[in-house]
Amino acid sequence: MADVFRLRGEPDQAIRLLEKSLKLNGPGIATQFNLGMSYKDLKKFEKAIKAFKKSLEINPALNEAHYQIAQIKLVQKNQDSALKSIESAIKSDPSNLEYQEFRDKISDS
Repeated sequence: MADVFRLRGEPDQAIRLLEKSLKLNGPGIATQFNLGMSYKDLKKFEKAIKAFKKSLEINPALNEAHYQIAQIKLVQKNQDSALKSIESAIKSDPSNLEYQEFRDKISDS
């Protein structure tokens, strides 16, 4: 249900549901990741990064979380940190062209 709110452009509603889920069910990969996406939608980047990092604590191979952190770091003009995050994603999934293209974008900025 939280995904529906987020996709409809209502990330505040998604966050409310996801935080309630965390209280009831404890941390979960999908819940933490979706919380990060919702905070990212609201441009609450530090909260988004925190949620993505929690999802990585549960599953360090969650490449998409590394990718999302890299995107945020680039928006924040922190190219070194963005590059480090995208390299982590590429290390786990070297055939992912989207990650490779994003690394090139970071290098060009």
